[in-house]
Amino acid sequence: MIYYLVALVPFALLGYVLWAYHRKAAEKEAVRQERLALLMAESQRNAVAGEGESEPGAAPAKKLEPVRQGPSWAPRDRFLSQAEAVVYYLLKSALRRDHEIYVHVALAAVVTAGGTVLGFEREQRLRRLAQHELDFVICDKDLRVVAAIELNQENAAPERELKAECLKSAGIRLIELDPRALPRRDEIRALFRR
Repeated sequence: MIYYLVALVPFALLGYVLWAYHRKAAEKEAVRQERLALLMAESQRNAVAGEGESEPGAAPAKKLEPVRQGPSWAPRDRFLSQAEAVVYYLLKSALRRDHEIYVHVALAAVVTAGGTVLGFEREQRLRRLAQHELDFVICDKDLRVVAAIELNQENAAPERELKAECLKSAGIRLIELDPRALPRRDEIRALFRR
């Protein structure tokens, strides 16, 4: 019988330690909440008291704006930039119903690491691909990638080279367009008849 009591002592001791820890943590949290409430009340009193009071000849005090908690995310003004929108509508009118046009496509959605690349090296290549995106991807009606279109903007040269190398290796044509000198609709159709 005494052995059972001796065996229960460590469990009772562990329970007491956990209970004491949680009690102290709750006390600290209560003190922190109380301090925060006092600071907020004092801040509001100072703001209200300072609204109508100003010493003669002193510059008017700036009102402190209350901190507003807005949404963490907000929609963009436009999905496409002005130049991208022009290219999109040009492609849409030139290619009509023959092709599907996708915008801002991750490079990893278009190409993947070859079958001979395995393990850690494969994961590294896929992560690297996922960090880059193509401006436009053109697919046929069976959703096979026909070409990728990049706008000649201020893209870094190594990024352009990586995209070109990956697409060429996968057998996908890369077309670079200058948004300041776009081809006509018939020229775009000719690009996709090849």
